[in-house]
Amino acid sequence: MTEGYVVVAIGDVYLKMAEAFISTLRRHGDDREVHVIESTTDLPHRGLCNTDFERNGTLPKICLDIISPFDHNIYLDIDMLCVGKTDYVWDLCKSQEQYLYQAGIAGDRTFNRGEIAAYTEAQGWGTAPRVQGGFIYLNKTKLDPTLYEWMREDVFLNYHDYFSKPLRYKNSRTDQTIYSLAHAKYGLEVMPMLEKPVMTFLDRYETLPTNRVFFKGQQALLDKPVAFCHMMAKPGNPVYNQLYSEAMK
Repeated sequence: MTEGYVVVAIGDVYLKMAEAFISTLRRHGDDREVHVIESTTDLPHRGLCNTDFERNGTLPKICLDIISPFDHNIYLDIDMLCVGKTDYVWDLCKSQEQYLYQAGIAGDRTFNRGEIAAYTEAQGWGTAPRVQGGFIYLNKTKLDPTLYEWMREDVFLNYHDYFSKPLRYKNSRTDQTIYSLAHAKYGLEVMPMLEKPVMTFLDRYETLPTNRVFFKGQQALLDKPVAFCHMMAKPGNPVYNQLYSEAMK
């Protein structure tokens, strides 16, 4: 069984960020291969994307079945850095019966102003979770082949049939809304990111290593430092600047 990371880095700035991520990964003893996607030109429906965010953000995430080369894959957003040991994360993901394990919060009816939960409950699928698009584990050996086909061919192409409210984030169809629907329809549980030391977001005054998870105004203390920190690509973040500078030495 092969295992490795998948990141999307399109353009010189993002390739530098990929270098920084890989450097931090190696510093924490993780030698797994990192598969870097540098173009989305061959992905289906690229010509139907309206924005760069859709082309280079949403589309590759709903094509993980196509772009992920390993048996066990962890997709990470490119503005993520490794700040701790990762074996715990891999052991946690691979112990799941599910083929997809994404960070998020179950039962959050506020996501997308409650529209997603209302839809999935009306369909009899239960309450859709809030998902975080920065971390996605995919086991291709167990993958239901209809999952990504449904996300691409149905939800993405008919997005406004599922979501009546205006596009809020960068005027784009987002992967998080699509994955949220998919979790409910396919009966998938999310990784409870407020309980597992997997990832967090760093603010301007964070110190490392951190055992604090911060997500959408909620905070929780964990029993060990997290493995990955989402920097949100903010050059003004001094923690990111410090880690990036150290990684690129």
